[in-house]
Amino acid sequence: MDRLARILDKGLLAPASCPEGLVRPTVQIQVIGGRYVYDSLVFLHRFGPMSHRYTVYERGRFSILLDPSLPVLTREDMGQHWMLLCPDEVYVHGSIPPENFRGIAVHPDDAESALSELGGELQRLGIPLYA
Repeated sequence: MDRLARILDKGLLAPASCPEGLVRPTVQIQVIGGRYVYDSLVFLHRFGPMSHRYTVYERGRFSILLDPSLPVLTREDMGQHWMLLCPDEVYVHGSIPPENFRGIAVHPDDAESALSELGGELQRLGIPLYA
């Protein structure tokens, strides 16, 4: 819940957009000759045939559903030297504020604690919680 509370406060941040160093990429990659610095991007997965991989299936995990009109960068936008890590990836440069969140999905066993700890903030932001 602490991680989700921070996301509701600051939004989704690319590692380079987090001056406190609290956001770290799980993979260290240096891209040379690309349009964007790797750690300046928020990596997202476009909803589609592969989305079953991101279904919340264990406690402590959550998914943030974003406004589908949010402009994203595709692999093609990244240029010919961009590496393909996952076929359904899209990217946003910098950060995504909570105003672009359209819902948060949590494991059913986490729903009660999410509502008790974050219900006020979810209500203030107008973000529904799905279990």
